[in-house]
Amino acid sequence: MTAAVIEAFAEMTGDRFEIHMSDEAALRHGFPARVAHGLLVLSLVDGLKNDAIARFRAVASLGWTWRFSAPVLAGDTIKAGVKVADKRTTHNPARAILRLRFVVRSQEVELPDGKRIAVPMPAGRAERLVERARWKWK
Repeated sequence: MTAAVIEAFAEMTGDRFEIHMSDEAALRHGFPARVAHGLLVLSLVDGLKNDAIARFRAVASLGWTWRFSAPVLAGDTIKAGVKVADKRTTHNPARAILRLRFVVRSQEVELPDGKRIAVPMPAGRAERLVERARWKWK
């Protein structure tokens, strides 16, 4: 994740909240560095899924449930794992609906998938969250 990618996403979406735009602002909010937009990370994870060895012949995405449980920072490298959580048949026997489960890693911090979208933590809590996540997933 580079600062340039974060800035391009901010330009495209208009989301220029200060934690995305500078390290100094992120520090004021309790983050160790500039924070990538959660929806940017989600978009990149979807792209990583499409580059996976096992390809899904998908027709469309029916929706996402996602929880941003730890920040992805400028300079981080993200990796995603995906597996089929369950399969539902449809009236068309040639098709099915798959529910996928993702595990996203940013450096040593694992970001497990979740049930709903959450807003990043207030100042001070983010560092504790990152430290707790590092401890939990080692």
